[in-house]
Amino acid sequence: TPVYKYGGAVLKLSESTTAAGASMAENAVIDTAADGFRLPTDLEWEYAARGGDETAEWWPWSYPGYQMPGDSYDTPKYSWYSYNSGGTTHPVGEKLPNALGLYDMGGNAKEWVYTLSTTPNQRKQMGGAYDSSSGGCSLWSSTTGHTTAQNTSAGLRVVCNPSP
Repeated sequence: TPVYKYGGAVLKLSESTTAAGASMAENAVIDTAADGFRLPTDLEWEYAARGGDETAEWWPWSYPGYQMPGDSYDTPKYSWYSYNSGGTTHPVGEKLPNALGLYDMGGNAKEWVYTLSTTPNQRKQMGGAYDSSSGGCSLWSSTTGHTTAQNTSAGLRVVCNPSP
């Protein structure tokens, strides 16, 4: 079921290719009753990246894989970044997963989220990428990107609303 709507109507790809349509796409809303695939919001992405358990002792820590206070977070075990990537992305699953079993939440490719940035025509990208510093792999690390620009260090992870 289509997830994005503008003015109550389903937003169609053909509409988003015009100048007026680009504005429609920027202002589309998520239909939470639809069961189609979509980009996560920045808050949904952060929840997943942190492992999904807000009651866990380690919830406040900033890196995927940092499981308990006192553990030494080892970025190379969980993330591809400038130190170990060889300047390119890698197949998913070659590093350790987080507590939800999700891979590459902190590095390999920044991930587009649905949340708009404060700059027009730009959306947030969360996490780090193969060309990020280790600090850029933190869960609070975000950048922005123009919605129509090509970017070799950004990818996406889709989510699906629960079936009604």
